[in-house]
Order: sequence, then C-alpha cells, then structure tokens
Amino acid sequence: MLDDEEDYLREPVSSLSLEDTLANSNDSKTFPLRTQHVALKVNDVHTEFIITPFSDHLFIAITQTEKLGTLFQAYKTSGEMTASGEPNYSVTTLLGKRDDDILNIYARQIIELVGEKTSKPLILALALQDSSKPTFRAIMEILSSNSVY
Repeated sequence: MLDDEEDYLREPVSSLSLEDTLANSNDSKTFPLRTQHVALKVNDVHTEFIITPFSDHLFIAITQTEKLGTLFQAYKTSGEMTASGEPNYSVTTLLGKRDDDILNIYARQIIELVGEKTSKPLILALALQDSSKPTFRAIMEILSSNSVY
C-alpha cells in the first residue's frame, strides 16, 4: 500500500457529526423520514404495512411473511391518459414473482390509489400469504386511511 493511500484511509470522511447534520438540514419536510408502521390482522393473518415517503419516491411494504417478497416499481405516466380520461400507470416487477397476476393487480390498484394523492413513483414490496378478495379490500382500505404521503 502506498503512503498516500494510508493517509487517505485515516482521514475522516466528514468532520460533521450526525447532530450537526440534523441541525443544518434545510429540508425539514423530508428529513427525518416520516415512516408509518401499522401491524394488524387482515382476515386472521398478521399483516404489516410500512409506508415511507422519500423526496423522489414512495416506498410501501405490505407483508404477511415478515419478508419483502416481490418488488415493484410503479408510476403515473406523464401526459398519457386512458380513453376515459383517467391517468395511465406503468407497473414493472423489479425482483421476485414476475408471473403472479394477482400481485400485479395488487400493484396496479395500489399505484392508482396512491396516484390520487401524490405524483411520486412507487416502490412496492408485497409478500402475501392470503391474496383473496376480502384481503385485497382490507389492504386497500388500510392504505387509504393510513397515508403519510
């Protein structure tokens, strides 16, 4: 290892502490993050909801398995409308079950719900044991009543 590299590795990355960074933060609306965590039974299955709005995306995790499951990216396409005048949405599976139609329907419905309140793109994690209609309705109701976005 070169002498210059050793000196570089010993230098602190920043002289500011976390407290200084927090005190000097100009954007009090987005920092610290306002994460909302809701855990309850949905059709007798323990279900956790984690909603975190970032400055450029909204992250929602819905899990009944304590894992993230399938990850989606969804967003409202700018300027494009459907024939009925509704906004058009794009949903892409990033990781996980690409061929699960039920999860894709969940993702599309959730971005449509979220799209009514924010224009931020959505990163959605879904890990469900029960994907029945009653569970779907309950999840949508919980999301609409617990929005921090």
